[in-house]
Amino acid sequence: MTIHEHHLWGCAPTPLAWYLKALGILRLVAKQRDPEVRGGWCDEHFLLWTTLDRAELERFFLEDYAPTPMVSPWNKGSGFMGSAGEPVSALEVTTARRFERIRAGISDSRALTASLVDADLEVRKIKDETKQKGRSAAERAELRGDPDYKRRLAQAERKFKALKADFIPSCRRSWRGAHLDWLEAALVVTEGDEAKFPSLLGTGGNDGRLDMTNNAMQRVGELFDLQGGAGGATPLGKTTLADALWGVPSPGRSNVAIGQFLPGSAGGANSANGPMGGAQVNRWDFLLALEGALAFRAHAVRRLGGSDPVLAAAPFAAYSHASGYGSASTADEGRRGEQWMPLWSRPTSWAEVQALFAEGRVQVGRSAASRPIDLARAFTRLGVARGVTQFVRYGFIERNGRSNLAVVLDRIDVRDSPRARLIDDIAPWMNRLLRGAREKSATARLQKAERRLSNAVFDALRQPDAAQHWQAVMLAAADAERMLEAGTSPLAGPIPPLQAGWIEAADDGSPEFRLALALGTARILGDRGQARSVREHFLPLEDGRLRTAGGTTPKILADPSVVMNREPLDSLLGLVERRLIAAESGARRRFDLVPTHGLGALLSDLAMFIEGALDDRRIVALARAFAAVRLRGEERIAIPPALGERPEDAWLTLRVALLAKKLESGITVPADPAIVRRLRAGDGLGALQVALRRLGGAGLASILHFGGTDSGLARRWGAALAFPISFRTTERIVRSLFPSSQELIHDR
Repeated sequence: MTIHEHHLWGCAPTPLAWYLKALGILRLVAKQRDPEVRGGWCDEHFLLWTTLDRAELERFFLEDYAPTPMVSPWNKGSGFMGSAGEPVSALEVTTARRFERIRAGISDSRALTASLVDADLEVRKIKDETKQKGRSAAERAELRGDPDYKRRLAQAERKFKALKADFIPSCRRSWRGAHLDWLEAALVVTEGDEAKFPSLLGTGGNDGRLDMTNNAMQRVGELFDLQGGAGGATPLGKTTLADALWGVPSPGRSNVAIGQFLPGSAGGANSANGPMGGAQVNRWDFLLALEGALAFRAHAVRRLGGSDPVLAAAPFAAYSHASGYGSASTADEGRRGEQWMPLWSRPTSWAEVQALFAEGRVQVGRSAASRPIDLARAFTRLGVARGVTQFVRYGFIERNGRSNLAVVLDRIDVRDSPRARLIDDIAPWMNRLLRGAREKSATARLQKAERRLSNAVFDALRQPDAAQHWQAVMLAAADAERMLEAGTSPLAGPIPPLQAGWIEAADDGSPEFRLALALGTARILGDRGQARSVREHFLPLEDGRLRTAGGTTPKILADPSVVMNREPLDSLLGLVERRLIAAESGARRRFDLVPTHGLGALLSDLAMFIEGALDDRRIVALARAFAAVRLRGEERIAIPPALGERPEDAWLTLRVALLAKKLESGITVPADPAIVRRLRAGDGLGALQVALRRLGGAGLASILHFGGTDSGLARRWGAALAFPISFRTTERIVRSLFPSSQELIHDR
């Protein structure tokens, strides 16, 4: 048995019509001709492996292909009620065997619409009584007010409404055969007999003024001979098939409707040289795209819980969110949501494709994925279990006036990255931010911060090995958290606890990263050796939760300890001041800010900070996010030492004057808040003199006796004191600046 490999250049991942067309071709060949056919994606087109050669494949579609009965009698434009009935009638009377299933679908639809049409005619007949010629306006008004007229009209309208309300559930209960496949793709009937519609096929096969099924019947009538007994292809059908399958340019494209599936060829404003342009559509594209859409069977789900409304969920579908793509506007455009179309490279049977789409209700952990970012998180874990290599992200967006178009938003590579699981830490928090951003009362700043965070997460999931993207996530999270200070969306809460993996993911080797890590993971050392997080100076926290005043709109309580909410230098100076004030009232009078083991600030980085060579704002913002990292006792983060100049001796002297514990020599230096007060005021010389007096009184004679600086640099000296250094680094400084300390160690 010979297997032929066909390159279907007319089927590409984009636009959506061509993607669906590929699925339709695979489905039809598998179900009607070659059950062993396989399909897959390669180099932006679809590959088909089948026993049919090129001529046989073309002959199948021209002579044997039996179109799926796509009927939507619940739509006014379907041709079953009111006007537009010609395409239905033409197929209803054809005798060709290939249209037998369509005739069965029409027959089942007629059986259900008959009573509905009669009820509608009865309502119109009663209303027409007031429109009879010869009646005056007064007589018409009198008739409309007649109790018997009102009773008959109300009774007829109730009957029509009851039949209409039960029409779709009746279709779902009574239909059998191939037309049921269309119904299950076009809509979902809930337990309460309410119809819900997935976005791919509009509202039950209706897209604005376009009824998809009526147009599909028109295309069938144009591509095939409905008068002949064999139903063979028309000349138009023959000349345009090569274009649809192989991408061979051919005449026959014309101005026919295709709806949201092919935006670039749908015509409209600015689509041609003039102000308006007509559509340029291959009729096969529309018909085969609908055949492929049958792969997306929908089902009913609840959005969040039992009290939430039931919605129609299609495979790989999500609610809209204007993030993760460059053309996103300031508000969510795609009210009809998004759908992500999988691409796979290995030869796959139709049964395997069906299984893939059946599993398309994506889970992230125990929760159903309902947002685009949830899909991105899930797909980074999917790996190659089904051979899926990429997803094309489509948004059903209202553009070009009020038309809905299936627009390509992005592509997401499928990979299994352990780092992607870090997003689990902040996912519930992001959901709360999104809910807050979608409130009518939401501020523009909150909406911007939420979108910035979502965009950063998308970038991190796309390139999980790029540290700058993880830093961008942390910076965006810090920006969102800062809004809590103004009482914006306090219900979202602070950044949730982060696992240690965030540190490795965000490590770009920069001095800003190392200083932010030293500051954010710093600890406040208590008199009894216990330590607590420096995070209490970023937010008013109590047992890890925000301190708020009660009420329906809780407000964050003011706390004088929260000082890391100003400009960077002021924040750092404020932190040093708060810890020195606490030291002054404590029993040991120590500067109690200490580093987490192995994460102390490096002297070379501090030298660059004091010189003003670093990004202060980035350091403080990253530190806010690192303050949420929770390190277990056994976890150790290795930060490689950086080579470079150390700060000048005057600043090192100030640093030694602020000790957190005794030196090896047993010396203790009482902390003096006057040091940082003078530095804040720009008096570097005065601060150094205070420090030298304190050190001398403790028995440390410095080799430095005089030093000073300008006011701007003095403030940076004070801010640099906020970054804790390790005890080992402190001892090295003491040995270099205070030789007498060695004698004290030997004396002991």
